[in-house]
Amino acid sequence: MEKKILNYRIIIEKEKVSNGKYVYNASCPVLGLADFEKTKPLIIIFQRNYAPWGGDASGYNKFFTDFLDREYVLLKGLSYRFVEPKQGNFDLSEDFNIRKDDAAKIIERLVTKELVKPL
Repeated sequence: MEKKILNYRIIIEKEKVSNGKYVYNASCPVLGLADFEKTKPLIIIFQRNYAPWGGDASGYNKFFTDFLDREYVLLKGLSYRFVEPKQGNFDLSEDFNIRKDDAAKIIERLVTKELVKPL
């Protein structure tokens, strides 16, 4: 029997935050954008205007928002809107990214379930 096991390098860094406490950040360099390119989810819910610790969202999220702009479309760009867009901390009208190549199929399912309607 042959088994292939993926080995990933995990980097854990200690960081002191503004209140004097320490947090630990974990990252895995090989599981970044390259992994998303291989296995693109149908839907990604992502707050484009969010950055941790009050940072600049446009700079912090640029690599990922560029990927979303290239491969995904927002629901409003397809002339639809959610019946109830506010879900917890998310505004699905701004945070719901649909894979471009499957958008029609996903919209059809959302309309059938009465979650979205045309603008």
